[in-house]
Amino acid sequence: MGATSDLLPRDNVSNLLTTDERVEWILEGGREKPGFGLHRYQRILVRRGQMMCEFLKDLGPVFMFPNAAPVQAWLGGEYSVGEAMEIAERLREGKPPEDKEPVNLMQKYFEQADELNALRAHRSVSGPLLTIERK
Repeated sequence: MGATSDLLPRDNVSNLLTTDERVEWILEGGREKPGFGLHRYQRILVRRGQMMCEFLKDLGPVFMFPNAAPVQAWLGGEYSVGEAMEIAERLREGKPPEDKEPVNLMQKYFEQADELNALRAHRSVSGPLLTIERK
């Protein structure tokens, strides 16, 4: 598990954000930094148990991002922190996010149904990497 040390926790529950945690929301935009002017911040929200934990990263002064639009992406726990940061960077640059490989849900459904039926019938299952014999 890799840890990102430049992200600061915003609550008492979370101490450190790891790059393999699942992200619910990622937001970027300008916000006043006391004594330093307007800065661009990246907010990452992850779910830990029943609580949402917020992490804040200062990306620098707003003038360093002249053409960057605010980023708001609901990821729903499908992407890790590292992937979410890459998506936010692409959105900040005005590029569309790269899509994940599509999942064939029908094939997965039928595979699960076949496995369940085989377990019910107590039949053996064999494949290239696995052989299970049932009696």
